[in-house]
Amino acid sequence: MGNEVKGKAWLTLLLAIAVVATATAADLEPARDALRRHRYAEAAELFRAAAASGDAEAAFVLGQMLRYGRGIAQDTAQACQLLEQAAVAEYPRAAASLAAMLESGECAMSSRSAGDWRRAAAEAGQVAPAVKDPASIPAQAPSPEKLHRAAAAGDLQAVESLLRTVPVDAQDPFGRTSLLLAAEAGHPDVVGLLLDHQASAAVVDRHGDSALLLATRAGSVDIVSRLLAAGAPVDLANESGVTALMIAANAGAEDLVAALKAAGASPTVTDAAGLRAGDYALRAGHAAVAARLGVTATRPKAAPLSTGALYEGRTPLMIAAERGNVDLLKERLAAGDALDATDSNGMTALAIAAAAGRADTVNALIRAGAALDSADRSGWTPLGQALRSSQPAAALPLVHAGADVNRAQGNGRTPLLLAVDAGLAGLIAPMVHAGARIDGADTAGTTPVIAAAAAGRADCLQALLDSGARVVAADRSGRTPLWHAASRGSIDSV
Repeated sequence: MGNEVKGKAWLTLLLAIAVVATATAADLEPARDALRRHRYAEAAELFRAAAASGDAEAAFVLGQMLRYGRGIAQDTAQACQLLEQAAVAEYPRAAASLAAMLESGECAMSSRSAGDWRRAAAEAGQVAPAVKDPASIPAQAPSPEKLHRAAAAGDLQAVESLLRTVPVDAQDPFGRTSLLLAAEAGHPDVVGLLLDHQASAAVVDRHGDSALLLATRAGSVDIVSRLLAAGAPVDLANESGVTALMIAANAGAEDLVAALKAAGASPTVTDAAGLRAGDYALRAGHAAVAARLGVTATRPKAAPLSTGALYEGRTPLMIAAERGNVDLLKERLAAGDALDATDSNGMTALAIAAAAGRADTVNALIRAGAALDSADRSGWTPLGQALRSSQPAAALPLVHAGADVNRAQGNGRTPLLLAVDAGLAGLIAPMVHAGARIDGADTAGTTPVIAAAAAGRADCLQALLDSGARVVAADRSGRTPLWHAASRGSIDSV
């Protein structure tokens, strides 16, 4: 009888997952933001976590990143698996991409034929070429993807051969041409060849980045010079208003700054935040470069950047951490600021950065050896701060670095419970892999599954079940996950 009751509870809870009224997709905005900012490793981690929880869009984007080697190592086999996962979940763009990869031979096998995937994509409104008989597809017909891969890899001979039949400005799903990929990867000879074939130096990707911006970010004076000679727009800004001169100034690259200024780059152009190239240089600690760009204001190194109640008891290191200024943070560490000093609330720089969602400074402080589990006066660790602030991009590196994923926080909740509270389904699998007790309860006996059911968080509930959570446990009041789901009206009957 007991097993029968458990079986019914399990079945009903699975039904509840499908019809929870407040179910939402995984929050991919932190991953998209990391991708827009070219923090590829961070974006890949976040997309991977969401894909592991079943998010089709995350699987598609990560698959495309791996397919084209965008910012991470190319892995075609894994790309095929992720695109298959997304296509099976009825994500049309994945179905279209998978069909093309099956036809080109990039993917060796699939659960369905290329024609089936193309039809599925077309039925969902995804524009795709008409299905062809595989025998009619010339084996020697190259695709733009091959040119993109060759350009990114610096394969000059392959690029030269492929340019005979592939349009030089063909763009990948991220809007990047072979010129942009070669510029980002730092292959001057390939860039020169593409320019000789009339590649446009004015094309930008979906985030507004041009070949000149990418080459400047890569620090290649040779490529920047070739692009400028080819007429690349020197003050072309990306979607954040950032120009090549700002990037060079931020890096303190005097040779690049000189080359860009000689080509007419304006030091008075401002980004979306109103900063000039000289401001970038000064903020990054490159006073000489800033002076050449017309910015001479100085800031005392030993004094806090701001004053007032908000900054009471905080060192310059803590303020740099909160603002996400990695360069200043490194400067303060080099100047001897105490890594694990605490403010008036007992928060360290790492906790402050985590609460603010500053993933870059969180990573920098972790690499510097900051204490991962130092709790403030209210009992909150850096991981707890990131979770209570709904900052998955800041929480994930702490999890990977070995932060205690079972330590109860200031409100008595475990990190896994906090992730459920915040609806961060994409963090559940990584935390469980890191040792989080999936059925660990708080003082009221609330397990993550009970919390997810009570809050109507179907995505978190699914992620927990996928990670092996039990569904029959009850809290101290004897209320099961099923009871909580039913009390929300998430299922028709119990």
